[in-house]
Amino acid sequence: MRHSPESRYYKCVYPRISAFFCRHTAAHRLLRALCRILPLLCGAAYAGMLVFSLICRSRAVFLKELLIPASLFISVTLLRRKLDFPRPYSVYPVRPLISKEKYGQSFPSRHAASAFIIAAAGFFLSVPLGAGLMAVAFLISLSRLLAGVHFLRDILAGWGLGAVFGILFFI
Repeated sequence: MRHSPESRYYKCVYPRISAFFCRHTAAHRLLRALCRILPLLCGAAYAGMLVFSLICRSRAVFLKELLIPASLFISVTLLRRKLDFPRPYSVYPVRPLISKEKYGQSFPSRHAASAFIIAAAGFFLSVPLGAGLMAVAFLISLSRLLAGVHFLRDILAGWGLGAVFGILFFI
């Protein structure tokens, strides 16, 4: 019987990743900190972008920067609720590396989608800002995967939705 790449990851690779973080408490603390701090950094950058757009750009740019990410956030939230895909620790005998009490609504990753659309909004204002936020979006997504709270498909779907919204509305 062939195993899917997903099951191979959670049966073979993730236990080694988890063991590494459990053995190296500094690395585990760093991962937990990144899972908390990076979304806050992304949100703070987004708030700053909104203030900048309101003060230095036009009301139309401000509304675009506000409503497109908000629409994606709401769309992803509703889709997750409707699909209610399980999380890795609900399917496989693994323990997430960050505290997580939720047992469904894993697909698509709202963190990945939100970070990606915020990066797209950043590109709309400034290429260096967008590039920096894209790096943060990648790190947010990687931290969620390493922490064992999302499958890779959840992350990729979040990126895909963020990309679609970004291309349709910011390019």
